[in-house]
Amino acid sequence: GKEVLLGTLELFADFTLIRNELKSLAFKIFTVQTVNAFVVAVLVSILFYYFAGRHLADIAGQARSLSEKKLEMPIRLDRGRYRRTGSRDELDILEIALNDMRGNLIQAFEKLKSSEERHRKLFETMTQGVIYQEADGRLKSANPAALAILGVEQSQLLSRTGYDENWQIIREDGTRLDGKDYPGMAAIRSGKPLKSEVLGVYNPV
Repeated sequence: GKEVLLGTLELFADFTLIRNELKSLAFKIFTVQTVNAFVVAVLVSILFYYFAGRHLADIAGQARSLSEKKLEMPIRLDRGRYRRTGSRDELDILEIALNDMRGNLIQAFEKLKSSEERHRKLFETMTQGVIYQEADGRLKSANPAALAILGVEQSQLLSRTGYDENWQIIREDGTRLDGKDYPGMAAIRSGKPLKSEVLGVYNPV
């Protein structure tokens, strides 16, 4: 019944084990959440592709293949039984908008063709000579009046530049015109039209 002093028991708090457990638990939580986020992202991507992405790719392909000859073909999405009857979603609105744009392009092309035809007839029948040239001076086309004035064929004209030395272009007073002073090139450099320029092409024949 006596108390016997055997020694002193000292307790020290050591958080190493708890810290390791917390680290292990945090890593597990992070891994699980990362896997969950990845799975959710994959599922969302698959759903988006199935319900929207593939249709957007289809529309992009059809729009990319549009040309003047294929404008009559309407853009259609093959959505099958997933198309909601009597209602429109974003894809339906996009399809309608693209077909409206296609219709506007058809009208624009028709107007452009009509305008181009009138311009071509005027270009070919006018008595004034007209020559088109590129920015680098290469002659692009000429109307029949210009060919008659210059006394050349279309093929001969298109093989030269406007300032070609073989033209032997002269001023009104008969002096030789240097290539850099050719009115067409001067107009391109200045960006302004040149008027009342009188030139000649020396032809010894």
